[in-house]
Amino acid sequence: NRKENGQYHSNWLNMMYPRLFLAKNLLTPDGVIFVSIDDNEAHNLKIAMDEVFGSENFLGNIVRSTGQTTGQDSGGLGSSFDFVLAYSKDDVDLSGLRLNEKDLKRFENEDERGKFAYDQMRKTGSQDTREDRPNMYYPVINPDGEEVFPIAPAGYEGRWRFEKSTFEKYNSEGYIFWKKTKRNNEEIWWPYVKYYLEGRTKRPSPLWTDLDGNKKASRDLRSLFDGKKLFDFPKPTQLIKRLIEIVPNSSDGDLVLDFFSGSGTTAHSVFEINTELNANRRFICVQIPELTDEDSEAFNEGYKTIADLAKERIQRASKKVIKDFPKNKSDNGFKVFKLTGSNFKQWQQIKGKDAKALEEQMKLFVDPVSKNATIENMVYELLLKSGKDLNSKIEHKENYYSINGNELIFMLEKADKKIVDVVLKEQPQKVIALDKLFKDNDQLKTNTVLQMKDAGVEFKTI
Repeated sequence: NRKENGQYHSNWLNMMYPRLFLAKNLLTPDGVIFVSIDDNEAHNLKIAMDEVFGSENFLGNIVRSTGQTTGQDSGGLGSSFDFVLAYSKDDVDLSGLRLNEKDLKRFENEDERGKFAYDQMRKTGSQDTREDRPNMYYPVINPDGEEVFPIAPAGYEGRWRFEKSTFEKYNSEGYIFWKKTKRNNEEIWWPYVKYYLEGRTKRPSPLWTDLDGNKKASRDLRSLFDGKKLFDFPKPTQLIKRLIEIVPNSSDGDLVLDFFSGSGTTAHSVFEINTELNANRRFICVQIPELTDEDSEAFNEGYKTIADLAKERIQRASKKVIKDFPKNKSDNGFKVFKLTGSNFKQWQQIKGKDAKALEEQMKLFVDPVSKNATIENMVYELLLKSGKDLNSKIEHKENYYSINGNELIFMLEKADKKIVDVVLKEQPQKVIALDKLFKDNDQLKTNTVLQMKDAGVEFKTI
């Protein structure tokens, strides 16, 4: 999709629109979608997101410093930022960020409740006058028994941060304290409000200039691959971790989905944030098997597709996190799935009344399993067709597979009376078996059907 193409923007939107629509359908009510974009399509993306998610669900536009300036030979302004548009499906508030070292230095005071910082009780900044909130202009009594009003240093009548009833509540609970301060060369008592460190976060700003840039992201990726540069423009893990962190009610069990996983930064980031917060978030990364350039170092190292590179990166990132944090118990395992044809033969509709062709096809379906099928692939295909999750617990026992305990059992390898009896002892809800396992033994199949029925087990053969 080259810029010289007259339908450059249209082609891009045609690619994005169905993915955004699908993303909305998959998003939970309290979930958030973040879409990273540069200058080229930022304006079109905003319009498309407004249409799909609704402009009322726009949470903001994060401007991220990339740490380097590009396009300096273009004749216009260089580019040092990219953008992350944030939308929700329903009305949600973004969560706060963990406090950094600079923030923590403010909490140097401590009392019986814990560490605290404080701000003056007078409102400062915008809407800080008596006229703005008349009910927040009232006297409070200082330690010397004198009345104190919220008068600004410039001499105008200001206002407190809250109304009198709230002050009285905070004062009785010990959240208000007085401190001598200088005002016009005179020492006066002035009220302050305590706020405590425990559980405190800070509201994220839309300007992110404090994160690792793209160069650092490239260096980190190269360090995983013994200094080799195998991927251009990976996203920084710090960026993805912060996006995960500000999702409302972000917690254990959250599922992070990346439609364009590239080198696998999202998976790497989930491993790291789980380790840092002792959490158990999960991820799904999707990447088409886009071919790597035959002249690239990635191709020469054996990574024929970007998906191949991502799988290796995720594996190495998992091992690195385990090595760096040996005491952490987070699960850094992952599964890899690839879309492919069915493991079972597909029935071809016979045209007309060609009895011979119908007979031949029926012979083919004596064994419905495709030539290139494997047992493992059949397990996952039947798992999906049975409505089960890919993360279901799968146990390979002697000649059968149990899914989520006794929810479902697959008999795909062998069938005899002993195996059937063992399966029935599991008291499964449903059993699926390959019909060919009962070949030349109609009595075994008939008995199995009757035994399953008597035990209240749904039984199906393929």
